[in-house]
Amino acid sequence: MLGSVVAWQIYRHQKLDHAIGDVVGLIHQMEEKGCQYWGMDQAQPECHALAIEIKRLNKRLGAEISDLKEHCSGFRLRSYLPMTAFRQAVTGDEFEQVGRCADQERIERIYRTSTDFVREIRKAKGLWV
Repeated sequence: MLGSVVAWQIYRHQKLDHAIGDVVGLIHQMEEKGCQYWGMDQAQPECHALAIEIKRLNKRLGAEISDLKEHCSGFRLRSYLPMTAFRQAVTGDEFEQVGRCADQERIERIYRTSTDFVREIRKAKGLWV
C-alpha cells in the first residue's frame, strides 16, 4: 500500500515537473520572439508575423498557467507581478502600433522580466535552489 502511495506521489511530481518545463519553454519562446519584434521597426515585413506569433504564445502561456493552477495541487504562484511584468514588457505600450521603432530598452526589460518570471514559476513548486 505504501509503495503505491509513493509511486503516485512520484508520478504527480514528474507530471508537475514536465508541466513547469513546458511553461518555462513557452516563456523562453515568447522572450525570443519579443526580442526579435522589438529589435526591428514596425515597418519591416516580418514584424506582423512576429506579432501574431507573440499573441499566440501569450494565449498559450495563460492557458498553461491556468491548467497548472487547476490540475496540479503542488503549484502555487506567490505573486502574479512577474507574469504581468513580463507580458507587459513583450506586448504592452506600442505593441503593434504603426510607426513603432526598434526599442533596445524594451529588449533589456524583456530579458529581465523573463528571468524574474521563470524564477517565480520555479519557486511555485519549490524547484529553485
